[in-house]
Amino acid sequence: MNVATSTGNLNNPIGRGLARRRLLVFSMTLALAVPYLPGGLSTAGVAVAQEAEPTPDTTTATTVAPDTTAPPEPTTTTTVPTPTTTVPPAVIETTTTTTVPVPPACDTTTPDPLVPGVSYLVKFVPGSTAAARQAAIEAACGTSVDSIAPLRIEVVEFSVIEDAAGKPLELANDPSVVYVEENFSRDITSISNDTEYANQWSRPKIGWDLAYGVVDIPGTAIVAVLDTGIDGTHVDIDSNVIAGTSILDGSNGLTDPNGHGTALAGIVAAETGNGIGIAAVAYAGVSVMPVTVLGPTGTGEDLDIILGIDYAVTHGADVILMGFSSPSYSEALQDALDWAWSQGVVIVAAAGNDASSTPTYPAGMGGVMGVSATDQNDVLAPFSNYGDTVFLGAPGVSIDTLTAGGGYGTVTGTSAAVAEVAGVAALMIAHDPTATNGQIVYRLAVNAEAVGTIAETGNGRLNLDRALLDTSTNSIKPAATPGSGPFVGPYVAAANNDAHIAPGWAATNSTVTFSTLYRKTAGKDPVQHVRITLPVGYTSISVAATAFSSGTWGTPIVSQANRTVDVALTSGTGLATNNVDWARIDVTATTPSANQNGGAAEWIMQTFTDTAGTAGEQNDNPPVLVGDITNPAASITFVDAGGNAIATPVLQNAVVGTVRVRITSIGSGIKY
Repeated sequence: MNVATSTGNLNNPIGRGLARRRLLVFSMTLALAVPYLPGGLSTAGVAVAQEAEPTPDTTTATTVAPDTTAPPEPTTTTTVPTPTTTVPPAVIETTTTTTVPVPPACDTTTPDPLVPGVSYLVKFVPGSTAAARQAAIEAACGTSVDSIAPLRIEVVEFSVIEDAAGKPLELANDPSVVYVEENFSRDITSISNDTEYANQWSRPKIGWDLAYGVVDIPGTAIVAVLDTGIDGTHVDIDSNVIAGTSILDGSNGLTDPNGHGTALAGIVAAETGNGIGIAAVAYAGVSVMPVTVLGPTGTGEDLDIILGIDYAVTHGADVILMGFSSPSYSEALQDALDWAWSQGVVIVAAAGNDASSTPTYPAGMGGVMGVSATDQNDVLAPFSNYGDTVFLGAPGVSIDTLTAGGGYGTVTGTSAAVAEVAGVAALMIAHDPTATNGQIVYRLAVNAEAVGTIAETGNGRLNLDRALLDTSTNSIKPAATPGSGPFVGPYVAAANNDAHIAPGWAATNSTVTFSTLYRKTAGKDPVQHVRITLPVGYTSISVAATAFSSGTWGTPIVSQANRTVDVALTSGTGLATNNVDWARIDVTATTPSANQNGGAAEWIMQTFTDTAGTAGEQNDNPPVLVGDITNPAASITFVDAGGNAIATPVLQNAVVGTVRVRITSIGSGIKY
């Protein structure tokens, strides 16, 4: 394996002042080969959950001189003098020897420049001073090579000998240490394809064409692309790229030796409507900022990713895009992401390309929307990961984009899918700058298309035009694995809830009291208004009684002209819980003078999510047959795809398929 090391100060906005040694991994197969130490080296008794949210620290980190206090000798001999009083002859003077355990000596051999040390991320408890941190690190034979001040994390290296001797575990047992974990490597998750395609199939698939040229974008937003850099000279994106940084070499990040970062940036913010190239997801108001955290081979270390998150947040990023993954969990990385979320940043990450349900990170971390990939047929791509990691699905197969060096090509993978989500999120922020990150996440989730299962696409497949126009103020934060969600989508237009009317038959021109029962079985928001519309021909309408499972509801309002009954919530939360909450309204009316059946017999039962009865409509249409038809009947035969009758059909729960039926005979008045 070819390795190289470099030292130097990095241009970190929070200041570090300490040189660090870097290992560039040239073998992707070895990037994830080093396992965590037992238990992740978590320090017992230190609860991270009790800490306050980290806040940016603009204090420049300085090199702290070692503690000059002389260390204790390995062993001490203490002479206990005899009392000065007269000692009887039988008593003799004695000495007591106390032995202090000798810790294993630090490795003092000259380091081999071709054998890099083992790097760990060490978090200290709140209130710990720089001097105390340095002393604890040195006591465990470690060397602090970097620090992340806002998170109280020190980057500590141990020689191979010290690592094998368990020195990191000694440091983890220090009461001032929250955790010690290895500085893992992570890799990109796309499958690049240099072939150019002119057909951007994903744009109409996500509703882009319904918004472009129709919805104006008054504001701006910045997407930090944590990746391999961005080719800032590409003619189809140069006006939408702002200078960023390379955590690897301190440059502005506007070069891309790999091409992966440029591909993701093109999906997000290529120049749109300029007569050349491709159209970006974020068609206006959005810029991309390169934050190079992955090397030319597409791999990077947790430390670089954490520093990249810090740079993105402190330099105004609204969205952080991470098109890489690893099965290794990092508490330090979760700390950094928690801080980014607390600063109002929307965070998205690729679920991975292993066709596996094994959780990956950072997609599976709290506050991060993990994204799976779907194809042109709205089916989960065969390579895409799925399971608890997935919060949302998005197109990720043969996505047209830019290539480093000024060209065009396609990219396939969950990193392409996550770039689409990042672009939509940024467009939403530019359209509504007042929206919080939690509101953006909610709007994306609740407006997603009903594609795939929860395991495959989470809340559903990305939809741009509905999410862009959503102004709801509900807010959610993606959950960490194990676990998933929260699930508030997918969007269902006019979703039918469960409504019933009894009796379902009445004589003509007679006064009858009908008991209507509405049961909430679908929808995301509480029902605050119920409306019943009777068919043409009903007269003398009144309300005999009402009852609701929750909330306080007002007096029914009856319109004889419109044949409607409206009841609105006056206090409480309304009907909020699916399959639990219900509303009963007993309506007395005189039936029509002529028979009614089929569509003419349908009552309209509507619910709304506002008290005015104008928003969030859902409906059902149960019929009441009127007239002399008292015994409606029909025969149903199950048939195969060729129309042949199935003698003994078997229906099985939870099996996806198509049920074909043929109405072989029908009595009058059947509604089907």
